[in-house]
Amino acid sequence: GEPVVLTWTATSATGVVLLDSFGQSVPLPGGLDPNGDSVTVRPQVSTTYTLLVTGDGSSQDQQTVTITVAAADLYITELFVNATGADDGLEWVEIFNNSKSFVDLSHYTIGAGTSDYTATTHALTGVVAPGQCVVIGGPTRSGANGNPTYFEEHNFDPDLPDGGASAHGVGLFFNRPVLAATDAPIDAVGYGDANTAGLLNEQGVAKTDLSPTPISNRSLRRASLDHDTFTIESTPRPGGCLGGVSAQTTRAPNASMGLFTFKAFGYLPELYDVTLGNAALTCTPTGTPGEFSCPVTGDVAVTGDQTLTFVQAREYIEDASGAPTTFPLAAADQVTTPFPGAFRWEATLSDGAVDSFFCGILDPPGALTGAPGATFNVEAEIYLAGSTDAGNLPASYVVQAALVGDGTATPDTLFDAQWVTATFARDAGSNDIYTAPITSASALSAQVGYRVSPDSGLSFYYCDRSVTFDGSDNDWTSGGGLPVSWQ
Repeated sequence: GEPVVLTWTATSATGVVLLDSFGQSVPLPGGLDPNGDSVTVRPQVSTTYTLLVTGDGSSQDQQTVTITVAAADLYITELFVNATGADDGLEWVEIFNNSKSFVDLSHYTIGAGTSDYTATTHALTGVVAPGQCVVIGGPTRSGANGNPTYFEEHNFDPDLPDGGASAHGVGLFFNRPVLAATDAPIDAVGYGDANTAGLLNEQGVAKTDLSPTPISNRSLRRASLDHDTFTIESTPRPGGCLGGVSAQTTRAPNASMGLFTFKAFGYLPELYDVTLGNAALTCTPTGTPGEFSCPVTGDVAVTGDQTLTFVQAREYIEDASGAPTTFPLAAADQVTTPFPGAFRWEATLSDGAVDSFFCGILDPPGALTGAPGATFNVEAEIYLAGSTDAGNLPASYVVQAALVGDGTATPDTLFDAQWVTATFARDAGSNDIYTAPITSASALSAQVGYRVSPDSGLSFYYCDRSVTFDGSDNDWTSGGGLPVSWQ
């Protein structure tokens, strides 16, 4: 389905005809110059094109060109194979078009079985748009199988295998109208305890990435495009291909700004509107397959867990030339997919002149300087009235440390600081001493910061250094961080 431009030149030509591998005439746009022009074709399979140019009388000339076409970027993203009781009429397979081209499914086949994929086969039909998610199967719709809307109704016969001690599988095949046991799929999912029969993967060798055996009235859903491992979905979601969402940064201070990066499949930025909480995001590919980044800016009035929400607001249609172009979806046809708790904005606390709590980073006896890869255990001293003087911090308290740059920016404005958990080391009178391992694999000069949360990570006090600690106020401006370097 990718566009290919065919160009020719001729002399004294009066007409031109383009034939495909079967000798069928390919429709050409009007206004072409027989003596020299170009035409765009979008072959779905490897095709040999023959260009015939005719001149006065019966003279003609021809040239041929063969265009080799690989399988489209299609994935099985979810399947339902095991209903309570009889499966007949309830099974379905969900397929996602991850390409930027329209794909003619008549060149693709679903196969399923135990020792190979030939026990149950079905040649597909229809054209799927870029970014489109389609469901094949049924024809029955019920609450048990997620009430799918079928792109193509087909009652798989025999039924798709349920899995078990010996792995079963469902695969997608390109340009194989009649499957052979030795055919390798372009995508497949194997499920069960062990691949004892040697079901093939996409490289034509026995699959090793197996998924669990499906549970009745639950589906198997793809976890990532990086591998073929599926997970059990308690509520089937046919027609909602977007999934596998995982954020690189899952929390940051609400006074910071930076790049929110996530991985997902079934997501094309040009088709979706994305929000984090109430903030609209503009996301672009990073260059890593399935990874996207979006600039975000915190708001000190916004604290806590945020829902990452995807709304498919557009779809692809073909323009007059057959090329894909986006078109708005009616509100009733838009699909919303939320991922609650995908990110957290953290608040900053200030104790002012309160004497019931303080924290300070302890200066070590000597400078923290070492070779790249060295680990320094950095300590902080914490006091909480009624707790550290009588025991330990309450369970809701979280103590963390991180490298925080050169100290010119306060830690509560750093979006991507890598905070690690500090652990209790020892008592020091009315105070507790906490320690955290800090390391860098490369040469670096930086500062170490500490912070303490009283509410399980929703908000934080940022500690000063004990060398400048005055006993009543703790914040970054009271002393900054502890210098450390790897040379």
